[in-house]
Amino acid sequence: MLSIALKPHLPENWQLDQYLAKQKERIEAFLSNLPQSKPQVTPALAAFQYALTNGGKRFRPLLTLATADLYQMGSEQGPLCLAAAIECLHCASLVLDDLPCMDNAMLRRGKPTTHREYGEAQAVLAAMALVAEANLLLIEAIPPKHKKARQLVIALNDAYGLAGLSTGQSLDLKEEKPKTLKELEIIHANKTGALFQAAVILPGLLADAPKRELGWLSAYARNLGLAFQVKDDLLDGQSSSVTGKDTHQDEDKINFVNLIGVAASEKLYEDLMQAALAQLEPFGKSSFHLRALTHVIWKRQA
Repeated sequence: MLSIALKPHLPENWQLDQYLAKQKERIEAFLSNLPQSKPQVTPALAAFQYALTNGGKRFRPLLTLATADLYQMGSEQGPLCLAAAIECLHCASLVLDDLPCMDNAMLRRGKPTTHREYGEAQAVLAAMALVAEANLLLIEAIPPKHKKARQLVIALNDAYGLAGLSTGQSLDLKEEKPKTLKELEIIHANKTGALFQAAVILPGLLADAPKRELGWLSAYARNLGLAFQVKDDLLDGQSSSVTGKDTHQDEDKINFVNLIGVAASEKLYEDLMQAALAQLEPFGKSSFHLRALTHVIWKRQA
């Protein structure tokens, strides 16, 4: 039995498409007004806004808001600030990942990558500003004297620091390539999975969720994030008009498809998605929004 009585507050004639459209509209409107300060107009500011508002499926911030719904905080400003913070970090990671010193990508979300549009130096400065903005948004999200404020700060910074994304990217760039499935999973549990976990853990902490519930959310997001990367590897061979980014980017890298094959990758994907959903079962009907969004992510083709 859960320690908090939760009910899925669904309006009459609730429709998934309408719910997701409304939540994405909230996210896009909020992101379009960033940064919160009014800085001097510079190429770095333009690159910041370009990287943040040039499209995207916004799955990570949608997960944050769906988790907030689990704790009946969906209409509050704090979770929206957390959702935006997660997306700022995600966009910063894409800007850096696309640089010539990393993946040297030409396209992102169907448009020229930030460094192609504004130059490498301005792209790096924009990424720095996006990380700073994420931390400012976190401050906005945490009420005064919140007893889990320190844990919230640690969780956000671990997501992109050496406890998470930075280490995953570093391992992915090593000349010595992973030889086993476990080694590859370690890379992507950090590189991709860390932000997925932060997306659900942060609203859980904000809601002062019990430790065991945070454990379920963490396990859910860990499986979902790894599955997301497996699907990306499966989609990598498709045309750029479908994915909106460079294809065959990982031909010189070890990914799930070229390590274990297409059929095994598809099975792994299905198993991971099932495992993610299983972690939501203890929440019962209260996880309606999270489960619905998970099914949307499951069926994605781009």
